[in-house]
Amino acid sequence: MFNHKESEKLVKRLVAKVMRRLLAAGAPPHIREDVEQEMWVAWCIARDTFDETKGAAFSTYVQNGIMLHINRWAEKHVSRRHAEVIAKSLDAKIGDDTDGASLGDAVACEGAAPDEAVLADSHWQFAMQQLDPKTRQFMTILRDQPPELIEEIRKLEAKAEYARSQGHSIMVPHTVSTTMVFELMGIGRFERVKMADRIRKAGKKIQELTAV
Repeated sequence: MFNHKESEKLVKRLVAKVMRRLLAAGAPPHIREDVEQEMWVAWCIARDTFDETKGAAFSTYVQNGIMLHINRWAEKHVSRRHAEVIAKSLDAKIGDDTDGASLGDAVACEGAAPDEAVLADSHWQFAMQQLDPKTRQFMTILRDQPPELIEEIRKLEAKAEYARSQGHSIMVPHTVSTTMVFELMGIGRFERVKMADRIRKAGKKIQELTAV
């Protein structure tokens, strides 16, 4: 029903707006890919949940969805300072989020109680059955946090620490990011969007099952 190409200008404009603020605050340029990827995840969510009978135009609905999603993503993956920068860059008023989970939400949380861990593992196995082999590989790498990628994060943290000692502020990811895994697997931008959509749909099936 909705062609993603029609929203490319909107997404590029919002990415540029966010990045101007982030770069001014000392964020590294490579964060752009993470920001853009999460905006396309939000676009997929908006496409599937849009109800034209509500009276809002799709362009308005998708922009609000992106505003909400990118702020929630920032709270999870970047420091509070940079999360505030993103929020200001979008001039967003954040309300309740009913369907704005990021890719990382599909990965089971560490430190859960035993019964919760069993349930989470069951959900994980069910989700894996819904996905194609390449997407399963992506999710497994994201969950397992390979030592090689963890080492890359440590190197970035060391550079950031040195930069701070010189009076500069640099943002680094706290965990293995979706962009790191995508680059490791050689997955292009539009395939990333499709993959994110497949993961979201698998997560939605789990929500439907647990709601019964």
